[in-house]
This record gives sequence, structure tokens and C-alpha cells, in this order.
Amino acid sequence: MAGVRRTESGPACRGKYSRTLQRYGGQCARAVRASWALAKPTDVVSPTIPVRSHAVLEVTAVALTALLHVIFYDVLHARGVFIVVTILAWSTYFALRIRQGPDSRREYGLTTDGLRSSAIATLVVFLIGGAICMAYALSRGRLVLVPSMLIVALLYPIWGLLQQLLVQTMVVRNLAPHISRPVVVVVAAILFGAVHLPDPTLTVATAVLGGALTLIFMRWRNIWPLGVCHGWLGVLFYYWVLHRDPWLEIITKT
Repeated sequence: MAGVRRTESGPACRGKYSRTLQRYGGQCARAVRASWALAKPTDVVSPTIPVRSHAVLEVTAVALTALLHVIFYDVLHARGVFIVVTILAWSTYFALRIRQGPDSRREYGLTTDGLRSSAIATLVVFLIGGAICMAYALSRGRLVLVPSMLIVALLYPIWGLLQQLLVQTMVVRNLAPHISRPVVVVVAAILFGAVHLPDPTLTVATAVLGGALTLIFMRWRNIWPLGVCHGWLGVLFYYWVLHRDPWLEIITKT
């Protein structure tokens, strides 16, 4: 009929719409890929070091620190030197990383995010661990309270905080995206325990504590309570379970 536009049909029509769909489909696919690239985490932490390589370097550095821990503690008997140098070196590294990327503070658990929940969970761990240490000391007649315990209780959390930072932020944080949570917890527990070999009691205790604190860190990502718990439980364990004075060991084996 005159005045009525004829529409295409048949193979020609199907070919036209097929090409149109392919063209717009390709555009949509490119847009999705571009959006995904923008949404991905930063691919580099510096202009020259990719994220994956940086993670490998951090895990390797922690493993090297653990090896030096064994050498300085059990071979050279220079615990004080190792502790001071390690605190200074790693504190400098963390400060530089935070300066380069302020968001690193949150990744490292050095903010107040999750602090309350993490502190409550950590307090439960501390109370259970402290009760076990006290019960053991009472059964052996070793429940002592000496002045050096106060000194160690003030200083040990600093050392405990650094150890937690090394394992939780350098190892756990880098491994968590690639392996399952149970495996991450086991790796962290083994690392905590391995550096205290060959003492079997200390190795088992630190492995259990390390695994428990790793679960807390992975849940609430706050490091502060973990460092305090590590330090204070260490005081009770050394004096009441091992019947050792870590302060005396440090000042006499430096």
C-alpha cells in the first residue's frame, strides 16, 4: 500500500540486527572491562614494584627475620641487640609505608576500626590463657610476683605488637586473598611456634596463641589488643610456666 513503509524481513533483516547486536555487545564488553580495571585494587604500591612482587618481598623479609631470631637468640645469645634492631628496622618500614599510602594504617590494623570487638575477643583469650598459667604455677608452687614482672609487662607489649604486625600484616594479609582461611591460620600458628624452637612447651603455646589471635585479626582487623595480649600473656607464661625471668635473660645475654 502507498504511504506505508515496508519493513525488511528474512535473512537480510536478521543479518542487519545480528551485526548491530555484535557492535553494541562489543562496546558493552569493553565498558565492563574498563570499569573492572578501575574498580580493581591498585596494581602497584610504587612506580616500580607490583603488588604481587611486593607481597613476596614482605613475606620473605618476615621469614628472614624469623631465621635471624633463632640465630641471635640461640646461637649468638644477643637477644637485646636483636630486639632493638628489629624494632627500629621494621618500625621504619611501617612508617614509610604509611607515609606512602595513608590507607596502609587501616590495612595494618593500626586504626580504631574494630577496636572494641577485637579487644573483647582478645580479653577472652587473655583470661583463658592467664587462668591456665596461674593454675599451672599453683600446681608447681611457682606463682611468683617479682619487680621485674612489672618492667617486662610494660615493655613486652611493644615487642609483642611488632611480632603481631609481622605475622598478621606481612604474612596473613598477603596470603589471605590466595588461600583458605584455615590454611592461613595454620601457617600463622606454625610461624609463631617455629621461631621458639627447640623449646617444645614455648613452641606449642605460642603456636596456639598465634592461631587464636590470627582468627581475631582476620575477623576485625585491629592489631592493638593483639600486641598487648601477646606481651602480657608472655609475661605470665615465662614467669609462671617456664619459671624464667626474661628481663634477666635480656640484660645478661646482650
